[in-house]
Amino acid sequence: MTKLLKIDEIRSQSRALVRELGFMRRTLAGTTLSPSATHSIIEIGLSENLTAKDLSNILKLDKSSVSRLIQKLFTQGYVIEKRAKHDGRKKELTLTDEGQKIYNQICEFGRNQVSNAINQLPKEDIQKIIDGLNIYASALSSSKIQPKVSKMHLVTGYFPGLIGQIAKLHGVYYTKHAGFDVNFEAAIAAETGELFCNMQNTKTQVWSYLDGDKGDLLVASITIEDVDHKNGKAHLRWFIAEEAYHGYGMGRRLMKAAMDYCDREGFKTVTLSTFAGLDAAIKLYEDFEFKLTDEFPSMTWGKEVLEKHYRRDKA
Repeated sequence: MTKLLKIDEIRSQSRALVRELGFMRRTLAGTTLSPSATHSIIEIGLSENLTAKDLSNILKLDKSSVSRLIQKLFTQGYVIEKRAKHDGRKKELTLTDEGQKIYNQICEFGRNQVSNAINQLPKEDIQKIIDGLNIYASALSSSKIQPKVSKMHLVTGYFPGLIGQIAKLHGVYYTKHAGFDVNFEAAIAAETGELFCNMQNTKTQVWSYLDGDKGDLLVASITIEDVDHKNGKAHLRWFIAEEAYHGYGMGRRLMKAAMDYCDREGFKTVTLSTFAGLDAAIKLYEDFEFKLTDEFPSMTWGKEVLEKHYRRDKA
């Protein structure tokens, strides 16, 4: 059997396994929960000190998706969040009494499903299943495709094509994670175009990470708008990173470049607007001394979000 045939056979058996376990259905394990919610309940039930970040890593989902998932479990009354005993800055996820009931139901369903499948098998075949699944899961984990970062480079200032690429990054990310439509991407393109056309003779500045392995493709960017330099006021705008490049520290380096610039140029007040659910970005803002000043429901982008305003003040 050639290598290609073996690969296709493994793919075929993987699809069969997914179907037999019920992952093609809208709900899973005899519950009304989605597969991701079901797995969340299981992992929270198995751990005594799981955070949202931990859950994101376990489920291989981005932080925004996990944040929305947890919020739904809060609303359904299955999960609550408590401050960690040994670190008041951390919030740990815990099952409620109703959450514990659904966890027990999921476990019972899963055990019965496995028990019925292996009941007639000899012990050696059962161990082969365990060993095979362990080997396959480990191989999948170690072979994850990650973007190359060796040719990533930071560019300061406008360059041709930047407006369209910033609009594209925002359009793709926020359509997927917030449900925004074409009006959002169009507004980003219009606003960036207007600002960059008028940035001469101002202290407005933009920083971008480009991937040299992909023809200098824009993968992350941040902008500081000179709102009123005379009175030391600036606005942070269009902070975005391609999802595949999350976890490489580019966001933090962009924030540092932008904040160092603000300090050098005498911007004593920097403001920004965001919305609830973008937990990773909000945590980064807070790390750079931004404080929440206001929050309220908003339909600015055609879908209601909890808009949040932050400000960083320097003496």
